[in-house]
Amino acid sequence: MSDLKKAAEELGASAALSHAKRAAGRALEDVLSTDEERAAREAREAEAQQKKRRKLIAFAVVGLLLVLGVVGLVLSYWQYFLLAGLVGLMALYGRYRWRKRRARSPSPAPAVIETEPPAVKARVASVTRPSAPDPSVDDELAELKSRLRK
Repeated sequence: MSDLKKAAEELGASAALSHAKRAAGRALEDVLSTDEERAAREAREAEAQQKKRRKLIAFAVVGLLLVLGVVGLVLSYWQYFLLAGLVGLMALYGRYRWRKRRARSPSPAPAVIETEPPAVKARVASVTRPSAPDPSVDDELAELKSRLRK
């Protein structure tokens, strides 16, 4: 978590530094430029702002037309959308019933085919069967306990 905090602080610091650099550059440019240069820069900035505004308006109009087109499509083909919704609901209900029925009925046990000889089975059973602890381990444990008590 501290890595994230550190990264966030570094990101904030770098953003503040770049903003301060830009502000200092503008202030220096204002001081060093003539009135005509300032007017030309302000005109360029106003033009860029207006271009940005026009672009935003164009995207909003295109988005509105797309939304109206989708609404018109739904309104003209509402019967098919309603039918698709009903079919979907029936499919969900059928899935619910099928899962409920499958959970109630026990699944049949798979048929076991013996392919291993009995000697292998006995060996596997002896290896997997838990064995009694080694008596030497018990003796060592008792000896350690007696040392601790003294």
